Amino acid sequence: MENKVKTLSQESIIAITAVLAVIIPLAIFATISLYSSSHALTEIIRNQLEEKSALIAYDINTFIIERITDAKIISQADVLESGDITAKIQYATEIVAANKWINDIDILNPDGKIIASSGMQNEQGQLFWKTHHIFETLYTLSSKGSQGDVYISEATILDAGPGILVITPITDDSNTQLIGLLTLEINLKNIARMLSSFNNSIAGKKYIYIVNNNGKVIISDDPSVEFLDNLPDLTVRPELLDTFATQEYRENITYTDITGTKIIAGYSDMPEFGINQALDWGIIAIAPVDKITAPVTDLKQLLLVIGTIIAALSTFIAYRIVIIFTRNLSKIATQADAISQGIYSGPPLAESKRQGAFNTLVIAFNQMKTNIKRITDELKDREKRLDITLNSIGDGVIATDEKGNITRMNPAAQKLTGWNFKEAHGQPIRNIFIIIDELSRKLIENPVDKVLATGQTIYLNNLTTLISKDGIEYKIEDSAAAILNEDDIILGMILIFSDVTKRKLAEEQYRQAMKMDALGKLTGGVAHDYNNMLGVIIGYSDLLKDELKDQPKLLKFVDTIKHSAERGAALTKKLLDFSRHKKSDITLLNLNNILLNQQLMLQKTLTARINLEFDLGEDLWSVRLNEGDTIDAILNISINAMHAMKESGHLIIRTRNEKIDTIDANTLKMTAGDYVSLSISDTGCGIDPQIKNKIYDPFFSTKGEKGTGLGLSQVYGFVRRSHGVIKLYSELGHGTRQMLYFPRHHEGNKPPVSIKRDTASEIIGSETILVVDDEPDLLEFCSTLLNKHGFNVLSANSVKNALHILEHNKVDLLLSDIIMPEKDGYQLAAIVKEKYPDIIIQLASGFADNHHPSTVDETLKNSLLSKPYNSDILLQTISELLNKE
Repeated sequence: MENKVKTLSQESIIAITAVLAVIIPLAIFATISLYSSSHALTEIIRNQLEEKSALIAYDINTFIIERITDAKIISQADVLESGDITAKIQYATEIVAANKWINDIDILNPDGKIIASSGMQNEQGQLFWKTHHIFETLYTLSSKGSQGDVYISEATILDAGPGILVITPITDDSNTQLIGLLTLEINLKNIARMLSSFNNSIAGKKYIYIVNNNGKVIISDDPSVEFLDNLPDLTVRPELLDTFATQEYRENITYTDITGTKIIAGYSDMPEFGINQALDWGIIAIAPVDKITAPVTDLKQLLLVIGTIIAALSTFIAYRIVIIFTRNLSKIATQADAISQGIYSGPPLAESKRQGAFNTLVIAFNQMKTNIKRITDELKDREKRLDITLNSIGDGVIATDEKGNITRMNPAAQKLTGWNFKEAHGQPIRNIFIIIDELSRKLIENPVDKVLATGQTIYLNNLTTLISKDGIEYKIEDSAAAILNEDDIILGMILIFSDVTKRKLAEEQYRQAMKMDALGKLTGGVAHDYNNMLGVIIGYSDLLKDELKDQPKLLKFVDTIKHSAERGAALTKKLLDFSRHKKSDITLLNLNNILLNQQLMLQKTLTARINLEFDLGEDLWSVRLNEGDTIDAILNISINAMHAMKESGHLIIRTRNEKIDTIDANTLKMTAGDYVSLSISDTGCGIDPQIKNKIYDPFFSTKGEKGTGLGLSQVYGFVRRSHGVIKLYSELGHGTRQMLYFPRHHEGNKPPVSIKRDTASEIIGSETILVVDDEPDLLEFCSTLLNKHGFNVLSANSVKNALHILEHNKVDLLLSDIIMPEKDGYQLAAIVKEKYPDIIIQLASGFADNHHPSTVDETLKNSLLSKPYNSDILLQTISELLNKE
């Protein structure tokens, strides 16, 4: 049988490579070994420094003791007790020559004067401490001593350089009589040579210092330190002096020196010498730690190089093994990374022939990749459809997470809030969706918190205004609802809101139009009958005036009647203007001129308690308005302001040229462009926010029986007819300001051409005129007047009678009322134009409502004769029509 070779699994191969982990323990072992070696070497050097400083101290002690002994022996020579000065000098000179450590010998008498010396003799006879000032105290002590007592000075500068002075008394044989004193100058060169023998005996040794208890250096091999300089390291570590002074016989310490180098110092204390216990010195030997451990550092570097090579080889071997046996694992990692980035285009992993966990992993990975791609594609498709749906909604939609932070936002919401989604994403919705009450202008509590807390669906009231990021205000309607999962856990919130600014504006305009239309129909109907009655009064007043020319008293009564009727006619005209059923005469005006002309009248109207102030803009643009309506509007607003100021107050009227941009136009709800503004401000009581929207309504008044409620309504109607805008700003208790904006007039205005007309008394005719009116008295007046001036008059009280007359008579001119039972004047005019095109037609009315707009002739409509009319107007109108033909 053929032998089957059993192959190792991939797991087994990877397990074998774990042997390489031995490198880590070896590295740890090498590190510990190097550290131990460094520590051991450092301790050895510490001990060597300590021992060497002790040996040097011992040698120096021995040297100084020998010099003390020398001083004792030399002082006992017989020649020193004699009076032979020459012999003493010779003796001293021979001693100095024989001892290289002695620089000089001086012999003093009991008084301290130098009597003999081994050196220069010019000091003879001088007091010893005069040449060596610091030794007076030492002299005093030694002069009191006995034979064999030795006194030693501290290290100082002597005649031959740094040294110490040894003094001992010279007495007689009985040791009771002081004969003199012997001084020896001991140089320190021999001690310096002792230090030089220490130069290479310790690895890493740096310098050796002999210092006194004040930290002054006596002897050192440091070339930068002079005699009696401070120990250098005391400048950075002054506490070292106390440390060295308090050490025992010998010790060592570690510190950082003046150069920042870590130092080991061995220290050995020396005993005091002489009767006066002088020379309390210490020996300090220092060595840098880095020099001590230099061999270990070199070894460490060598091991590092060797270890790096071994690690590199081991890594390469391990890498090759892993590459060979885990190639699919690397591919899995690469494709897993690609999948995390949304990339699924890689080919499936090849399955291995070896059996094991890796092969199973490859199969599972390929299946997982397929499933993830399918699920991800489905999610992307669903997300795309959701985005399309959300972005297609005309209302603003904002979604948040459970904390109220924005997660979704459609274009409509971005437009209304002024925030793009990138800026708003992750921000609290209360920072983006800022809403206020339309009337109070106060912030409204954001519905988000309540929805997220309770899960309820919240609807805002109809007076909600959204403030966009750009400051633009939108009237909105909205609702907010919680996003719940299948366990009714709140995952977030969805807010849906729509811009109803235009709709609300249209509704408000529609309501106002309906009010005005209803008022117009009411006033129009009244005005029709009223004008007919006034027409009768005015007409017959004219007829009476002709009859009473010779009776001035009665003529005055007739004038009064006519004048009152004309005042009633003027009032009726205003009612018709207000109800927009009759156009006013429009002229080119300058508001500054109007105000200046009316200033006196306004001041009298407001009384002395109100301070009237004008703030008129320069070079004010012209506007096209009705002058009378303009004056009435200013007067109405001013009177209302006066009533709002209970005692004294200020009324400021201001005019300005205004360029309204798109943003301001949206806020003011008007078209962008050039406007002339008329501002009337008072310091009165202000207007309650609850009634701000009602003050322009007809018949609305806050004055009770004192007010009619028509003043501000007339202002509103006038501004609307003039294509302007009126805005109200008021704060309760702080006054009111009404802003009227009128479009600037850009084109020149031609002055009206004056036409010379004949006076009524000059008008005489012979033509046949058909007068049609359902008001008998007015019909009688017209017939009488026209007959009086020579015209042939036919009369009819209805359209039916008029048509019957036209069938049987030739008529030159038709004068007909408009509002009549059954058929009106427009319908009659249409029939006459069709059947009798040569007849001139003149329609008259006190209220011309368009019941049949399709049959209305624009020429006739624009040339209406307004009721009530007097005799002059009627005759001149008929004369002009007949003469034109």
